[in-house]
Amino acid sequence: EAEVAALLTRAVRLHPAGFCAIDGDAWRCAAEPTALRALASILQTIGGAAYPPRYGRLARLARAFMDGTARGFTLGGCRIARGRDAWLVSREPAAMAGAVPLVAGRAVRWDDRFSLVWSGRAVPRGRALRVGPLGQSREARVHCENRAASVPQDVCPTLPAAWRGPDLIAAPHFGEVSRALAAFKPLTCRFSPPEPLSGAWFAVVSRGGYTI
Repeated sequence: EAEVAALLTRAVRLHPAGFCAIDGDAWRCAAEPTALRALASILQTIGGAAYPPRYGRLARLARAFMDGTARGFTLGGCRIARGRDAWLVSREPAAMAGAVPLVAGRAVRWDDRFSLVWSGRAVPRGRALRVGPLGQSREARVHCENRAASVPQDVCPTLPAAWRGPDLIAAPHFGEVSRALAAFKPLTCRFSPPEPLSGAWFAVVSRGGYTI
């Protein structure tokens, strides 16, 4: 577990928008069993899954990472793409959850990866709000183009956004809020997958001949 945690620290850059970049050179220096476990942790974190993918497919992907042939894969609800200096692991759009209602004053989990809280006022009936993927709308493309330096364009459609009917109200990761609904402004969003990238550490001590 310490070796896996060390590899994740050395080779992986996790972004609060729910994606990560893997340094290929640092990754290939790791022992294969360590890399396999680390990859399972990455896919669980980015995909929001409670369990890792099946061993066979996971092992094939890990070997592709190790020998540098990984280019385009989908596994565990994630999309893996090879960039110039790193591999990008992001949420697979086809595996994302649908929209869920957004209620004032209540925490909402979306796609089992993000926790959102809206502390605004209740909206009139017929103007209900919901949280869903930012997607490929015109507004979404504009946001992605403006923020391409911090969030890759392939990742933007997988981010959470607030909608009222067909209208985009807020994209929390971009700080964009509709002027038509000022009460919506207090919105917080946190990347909170069921499984953290690195598990909790534990101590091993010996007392009276017993290992604890």
